[in-house]
Amino acid sequence: MRKFGLIGLVAFIFSILLCGCRIDSKINENPKEINAVATIFPQYDFARQIAGDKINLKILIPLGADSHSYIYVDDENDNWIDKILSFMGDFMREFRWIGLIGLIGLVAYIFSTLLCGCRMDSKVNESSKKINVVATIFPQYDFARQIAGDKINLKMLIPPGAESHSYEPTPQDMINIQKSDVFIYVGGENDNWIDNILNSIDISQKKVISLLDCVDVLDENSESTVAQSSSDSHREVDEHVWTSPKNAMKIAQKISETLCELDADNAGFYRENLNKYIEQLKILDNKFKNVVETGKRKTLIFGDRFAFRYFAEEYGLNCYAAFSGCSSQTETNAAQMAYIIDKVKELKIPVVLKMELSSENIARTVAQETNAKVLTMHSCHNVLKSEFENGETYLNYMNKNLDVLKEALN
Repeated sequence: MRKFGLIGLVAFIFSILLCGCRIDSKINENPKEINAVATIFPQYDFARQIAGDKINLKILIPLGADSHSYIYVDDENDNWIDKILSFMGDFMREFRWIGLIGLIGLVAYIFSTLLCGCRMDSKVNESSKKINVVATIFPQYDFARQIAGDKINLKMLIPPGAESHSYEPTPQDMINIQKSDVFIYVGGENDNWIDNILNSIDISQKKVISLLDCVDVLDENSESTVAQSSSDSHREVDEHVWTSPKNAMKIAQKISETLCELDADNAGFYRENLNKYIEQLKILDNKFKNVVETGKRKTLIFGDRFAFRYFAEEYGLNCYAAFSGCSSQTETNAAQMAYIIDKVKELKIPVVLKMELSSENIARTVAQETNAKVLTMHSCHNVLKSEFENGETYLNYMNKNLDVLKEALN
């Protein structure tokens, strides 16, 4: 349709140019026949000074006449309006085929513009009918993306690469939450700032999903998990529920049910995608089970925060770490470092693990003292901007963790 309008516009412009060329040609053929008429003296004199005797020049209103009430009648008693109409008739007869091209082109351009505008309005209206879904971090963002595709307007609140444990919301974040139809967040202690926002706005027409409400929660750490002298040895609920593929299934199920409730027209689409996604998660779950069952050991050491409580519980793994999953600490003291080094030596652990987007200083130090290897295990808590833009998914990261786990347990 844009091409149709463009052709029309070109035809219209072409007709104007061609008509102008024809007029110039006529003037050039009969230069002595140019007739110029000025209504009153000033423009008559301007033309006279410029053209001299090269034109036939007349002044319409006689000198001394009152131009404000003048009615013109020439020597042949013809009304001046009739003369103008006669001239226009001659002009149209002379250039009628060019005018027809221009008229058709102009109509085509106007028609295409109006139609394109209607189509654009239709697309805008179609987009505005989509459900607005806002997810705080990557796991639930990706679950919603896998289920709904382009049927929803989806946003991730915390930018890729940002540290969610210390994130400060922006005014735009508050606006995005306010405008959302579905808001998905973790719901733990680190999301207190979100609870404050939700308590300050009307959420009666909004569906709010807390990941902690979708699964059975566990304590963040036990005495045997985190370095004994860590200041984070107190108990609190672990928020990293998505690290277990089975929990991911439950969360995806809840997201799908919510979307189906709000968007019945696309319910079949959501359920079909959910079923496909559940099957992929089941395959992933079975792969993890197989790696653990065939491994030589059942212990993992993290020279970092410990964000895999649900993962370890699901597959029967023993884990030791420098800090709890949501710890604000990034550096260990001598006692914590000694604790991790002793565990690696005692259990003959070949791999020291670290998390994504964190410093590897602790893991590197432990590895140097024990001749172990440092590998990264992805908690999917957040992703690099480049990875996000490249379309990385929860399943991609967890499948990479399979290879890491194989090496760590053998």
